[in-house]
Amino acid sequence: MAFYNPEVETTLMVDGSPYGLGANLVQKQNDGHLRPVAYASRTLNDVERRYSQIERECLAVTWGIEKFHTYLYGLTFKVITDHKPLVNIFKPTHKPPARLERMLLRLQSYKFNIEFQSGALNPADILLRSTYSQEKCEISNITEGYMDYVCENAVPMAMTLDQIDKETSQDKFIQELIKCIQHKKWLKNQDFKIFYKLRNELSVHNNIVLRGNRIVIPQGLRPKVLQIAHETHQGIVKTKQMLREKIYWPGIDNEIEMLIKTCFQCQLVSNPPRQLPITPTELPETPWQTVGVDLTGPFPGGEYILVVIDYYSRYPEVEIMKSITSRFIIQRLMKIFATHGLPSVIKTDNGPNMVSQEITNFFTANGIKHQRVTPYYPQAAGLGF
Repeated sequence: MAFYNPEVETTLMVDGSPYGLGANLVQKQNDGHLRPVAYASRTLNDVERRYSQIERECLAVTWGIEKFHTYLYGLTFKVITDHKPLVNIFKPTHKPPARLERMLLRLQSYKFNIEFQSGALNPADILLRSTYSQEKCEISNITEGYMDYVCENAVPMAMTLDQIDKETSQDKFIQELIKCIQHKKWLKNQDFKIFYKLRNELSVHNNIVLRGNRIVIPQGLRPKVLQIAHETHQGIVKTKQMLREKIYWPGIDNEIEMLIKTCFQCQLVSNPPRQLPITPTELPETPWQTVGVDLTGPFPGGEYILVVIDYYSRYPEVEIMKSITSRFIIQRLMKIFATHGLPSVIKTDNGPNMVSQEITNFFTANGIKHQRVTPYYPQAAGLGF
């Protein structure tokens, strides 16, 4: 190699292949020979590998010039390529496709001439051959290293990877699942249908099943995992967020909810459900148009109290009763109605003595509309009895 000299003729030799790019920056020395100043190569990503050959060659020119920007910017230099059609692409009269045109626009700040030279005379070609052989090994090593990293970091705290491996080996369902993933032959069992929908996300590494970057926990370890996750008694949302980052099994969300809802300590400190606001009862137009009826008791002497309240005036009528059958309730209501008149609407709960056929016939015979509300929930009647 030689030292860089901005005063001598500079040439950039580039080459592109289906796997990588190579560039060799050379300068003509005093003895007339070309000697390398710098060289570089890189592999193509998945998108670049789908480029056509002329696009890869043009990418090699663009990448090589930008790679050696420090050496080439401000100079008039020469670019050597072994792809002859590329020479016409750089002519001002040629209208290239959109992708090639974007690459040419990136090179507008440089002054260079592009020339064709046979690949046998292009030293950048050797850089691509070594790239292809090294790439397979590097990708394989990177993949294995990434899978090891995922497995190690997805293990829940207070557990080890060996524990999961041992339990997975003893779990017959997981072993069948591993066979399905490896051979791509799925059983028609109902339990496998969930995993069949996720088959593109599943993989096996060292006898451990992964869904993406999460470990599929075998059946025997699931209660322990939930217990570990709930040691600090976090809520449902935070517990789900914590477990979803590392592990998976079908129905994990439902099991988390059931665990926390049945946890005694969580119920003691959790906020009680908020009561729904009571909807105001519409005020009737006239007194004794709508009344509410309810019973309370028994009291120490065995008595019950029948309460009738007018929704318009809030005026109460109270009757003390020894028996609360429908027949006796009707007798007391007739006594009250004889004083105030028949109401248009009566509101009661769904107690047996308030919905019997006998009292229903009484309301129908007197033209009274009967509205029923939930038993033991007097708020639904709109007035507190």
